[in-house]
Amino acid sequence: MRSLDRSLPLCIKPAIRVSTRTHSNDMTDEKLDLSGTNPHRSAAPVRQLDATDLDIATPATQSDEETDIWRELRDAIDAISTDGVRAVVATDDATITTSIDIQEGSSRPVHAIELGVWKAYSETSSPITHVLVQADDDYTPCGRCVQTVLDYSNDALVRVMDPSGETYDELSLDQGSLLSVGRGPNEDGDHQDTDNDGASGEEESDSMPIPETPPFIDIEVSDDVGIEYVRLNAPVYHLKYETYDQTFCGTDLTHRETVSSTEAPTLLDPCLRCHGETSQQTVEEQRTELRAQLAEQLNPVRATEEDAASFDDDELAAILKHLPVEVPTGGDDAVALRSRLSQAIVDVHDDQENPSTFSREEMQALLAALDGEGTISDDPHLLVHTSDGRVARVALSHLSLQRRAGKGELALSLSDSEVPTATLAMSPRDQLYVFTNLGQVHQADAYQVPSVSRGGEPSPLSEILDLNEDETLQAAFTCRNLNSHDYVILGSRDGYIKRTKTADFKNIHRGGIRAAELEGDDVLREACLMNDGRDLLMTTQYGRAIRFDGGDVRPMGREARGVKGIELDDGDEVVTVNVVNTQAKPEVLTVTEEGYGKRTSITDYRKQSRNGRGLLDISTDDRNGPVVAVEMTASDDEFVTMSEAGRTIHATVDDISVLGRNTMGVEIMRLNSDDQLSNLSVFNN
Repeated sequence: MRSLDRSLPLCIKPAIRVSTRTHSNDMTDEKLDLSGTNPHRSAAPVRQLDATDLDIATPATQSDEETDIWRELRDAIDAISTDGVRAVVATDDATITTSIDIQEGSSRPVHAIELGVWKAYSETSSPITHVLVQADDDYTPCGRCVQTVLDYSNDALVRVMDPSGETYDELSLDQGSLLSVGRGPNEDGDHQDTDNDGASGEEESDSMPIPETPPFIDIEVSDDVGIEYVRLNAPVYHLKYETYDQTFCGTDLTHRETVSSTEAPTLLDPCLRCHGETSQQTVEEQRTELRAQLAEQLNPVRATEEDAASFDDDELAAILKHLPVEVPTGGDDAVALRSRLSQAIVDVHDDQENPSTFSREEMQALLAALDGEGTISDDPHLLVHTSDGRVARVALSHLSLQRRAGKGELALSLSDSEVPTATLAMSPRDQLYVFTNLGQVHQADAYQVPSVSRGGEPSPLSEILDLNEDETLQAAFTCRNLNSHDYVILGSRDGYIKRTKTADFKNIHRGGIRAAELEGDDVLREACLMNDGRDLLMTTQYGRAIRFDGGDVRPMGREARGVKGIELDDGDEVVTVNVVNTQAKPEVLTVTEEGYGKRTSITDYRKQSRNGRGLLDISTDDRNGPVVAVEMTASDDEFVTMSEAGRTIHATVDDISVLGRNTMGVEIMRLNSDDQLSNLSVFNN
């Protein structure tokens, strides 16, 4: 780190000095005759020497405006009271955002730079220009933080300041080399001193020598094939030949996102296996060793096997039995057993084609899971999506069980103009299906949604799904296994509904696939799953509801718009679509914008033909306001309702009175005058 002396700015002194001494007093008024010509002076013009000729490093200068930005960032970082790594981020529109390192539960930590950039960009949609970090002297930004800055800026300046605030390093971020260190000017605009040995201030790379023979791959290449340095997600660089998609350590890069360079990254650690610094084991030898370690912990697992990565059904069942988490029940064949493992362990993937064969990484995940690491919780969570395109999940256990009609508690920390637009009861072991305003559907593991404590901040949905810049969530559902359902039901604001086989939603690629064709300004309002023989209940904001046979909606492809489900009055629009299960969920729970609601027996809603006007469900006068959400429920369920200010009521369904159709309802949440009810989610018990 270089010293920051605000009182005495550091300057690079010129190599030539010019005398400034005055003449004696007796010559003060003497007029000198300078008109004579020096006979020894050449008539040719004399070229003036500059800093380049004298080999003087020209100091970098910064404008007063640039200096003011750093001072504002310095003031902002001083105002953060939390210890640890702190960061402030400035955007092109002069917005300043603060952040700190956070760690929530078993989720991966979110570092201050990464969080700060996410917050700044999600609030302003403006590129990042400056990042100031205050951390210990040995602090190095991780690869994920670096990539986040690169993703959300054109040419951001990053400074890392020591805890005293007296010294800092300026980091120059580059997509090719990822991270190289350079010395920056101090806050007064003068360039910092160079090292004592006269070096330019750039640190030399301490990269390890490249091995003559790749340790774990057997590839013959010509002499003119170069070496590439590759980074995956971790702050580690790997080695590979330019023309091959496999690293020296044997990692397959096919279909994986990487950043590569022909120069060794400065602040990334080398992969020791790529450099041959670990034991010279082949991948098969490593698998055999991992299998032996599993056998030491589990008697049914055999230590020796011709194919060390292949497990029979009994061995898979033994692994499931000894996991320190509850695993969902299911079949006992390899396909079902592997599917259950994938629902409980982060790095194990559902593979129906080769269910008994595990990769080296999955075998490592199995071992870690037996020790309690990398397992996925099955506790109920509330997933929240906001108007700023951010998402978070909060464990239901973090939300206090209350009585209805209270003011609730703050569930999430939202920006001034940000409101929750959707909530969803889910388990981290579920698969998440997101339907967007562009008619696309995207898929992700639910545990990928960042988990936060009550009062935490959401993260951009675009960090989880590969969304277009103008693509936003409109509807979503989660399920443990899509194959256990017959159809996906989609309902639109204008009253259209469609039924599509779940088989049409297999193999959803990273960019999503088409889910529905929307016409005009129509938008999706509901997505849910249905089995044959069920009824559907469509409800509107004016309090009307229509129940009809799901078979009245013919099955159609993903490209179809659908058919009319309900006839709407002028100004009315569909709010929700629910699948009716009279045995498991015999009641309809309705809530309105002004914080009122009721539950009514489903038997009060007689079955009608599709595309009718329906029946009155609840009064939507000035006291109640329009309907915001409807859910099918049972008396022993729990519910969470959230207001636009982010406050929640978590209570039992039995706390809400059972009333008939077309009634006023009771108070669910006591709202402030400028707040409104936003969403409702029901948790099954």
